[in-house]
Amino acid sequence: MLITAIISVVFIVVPIGCAWYLWRLDEPTKVDWVIAFLITAAVLILIILVGRWDIAGLRTRYSIGCLVLAASLLSLRRHIGRPWLIGDWKEIWHRHSTSLISLALLCGASIHVLTGTRRPPAAQAMNFPLTGGRFVVGQGGNIALLNYHHGHRAQRYASDITAVNAAGFRATTILPRDLSDYVIFGASVIRVRTHYSHQMTAAARLMAPMKFLMLRSKRVAMRRQSLKRQNMRSMTLRCL
Repeated sequence: MLITAIISVVFIVVPIGCAWYLWRLDEPTKVDWVIAFLITAAVLILIILVGRWDIAGLRTRYSIGCLVLAASLLSLRRHIGRPWLIGDWKEIWHRHSTSLISLALLCGASIHVLTGTRRPPAAQAMNFPLTGGRFVVGQGGNIALLNYHHGHRAQRYASDITAVNAAGFRATTILPRDLSDYVIFGASVIRVRTHYSHQMTAAARLMAPMKFLMLRSKRVAMRRQSLKRQNMRSMTLRCL
C-alpha cells in the first residue's frame, strides 16, 4: 500500500511540479532557458518510461504531457525576446556545470531504459494469454529497472500483466483492499502457444520414424554383440 502511494505521488506530483517550474522559469538568456528546459524534459521522459501508469492512470500520463507542453510554450514566449548568450561559454559552464552533468546522467539513464525494451535474441512469438479486456505489462523487460523479475535467473523474462478500465486504471481505487477491486479479477486465461512449439512438434513428428529406426538398429547391434559373446564363452568351455 505504501509503495503504491509513493508511486502515485512520484508519477503525478513530480511532473506537475516540473510544469510549475517551467511556467515560473525566468532566465536571463535563451541558452539558460534551454538548459533548464532540457533537464526538466529529461526528468519527465525518464518518469514516463519507468512509471507504473496502470496505477497512476494511463490517461493521466497524457494529461500531464499536455500540462507540461502548455507550461513550456508559455515559458518560451516569455523568453523569446531575450538574448541567446551573455558573456562567453566558459561562464555558462561555470554557472550550469552541475546541471549539464545531471542532464548527461539523465540521458544515459533513459538510453539504458530504452535498451531494456529490446527483445532478447532467443525470443519466441506467442499469443496473448488473456482475453476480454484492455491489458498492459506492469513489469517486463531486460533490465531490473523495468522488470524486478530480471534479477532472478529462473524468472528473468517473466512479466506481470494487469488489466485497466476505460479510464486507464488497474483498479477502482488507488489503494485497492480486495481482489475484486482489480479490473483483471475474473479475466479469462487462454492457452499459451508459441510458433516455436509448433515447429518443434512438426519436426518431432518428422523425426519420429528415423528415431525409431535408429533405436531398432541399435538394439539389433547390441543383440548381435551379446550373441557373439555367448558363442565365444561356449567355445571356451568346449576347449576346456
